[in-house]
Amino acid sequence: MILVDRLAKKFRVQRLYNMWQSRFFAAGLLAVFALLIFVGCNDGVREEVIEIRPAVDPLATVKSILQRYERGEPLGSEAASFDSVVADVKKTDPEKAKMVDEGLKRILQAEPQQRAEASAELLKKISGS
Repeated sequence: MILVDRLAKKFRVQRLYNMWQSRFFAAGLLAVFALLIFVGCNDGVREEVIEIRPAVDPLATVKSILQRYERGEPLGSEAASFDSVVADVKKTDPEKAKMVDEGLKRILQAEPQQRAEASAELLKKISGS
């Protein structure tokens, strides 16, 4: 009987030890995976190239619009933004902004056949001065 008790105690102790070992092993595996995910898979600092575009000349926008009108294209949705275009030109050159404002108003009021002529005239004024 003493032998059985000793074996039972030994078995229970061994069983507890095995349970402890398996839990410790599982926790260790989780810790290793967490370490790999958070530390090991990091590529470090990523460097990105940021392209800096030069500022768009507001007169270039006006010129492209006028060139389209000069070719005979009809007024489009850009006509609604003429005020903001004039405001952008005014920031760089108030005198040309006044010419652009008057010219664009004239183009808006002109008949479709006369729009090309008015655009060409305004384009010459802007480019010439």
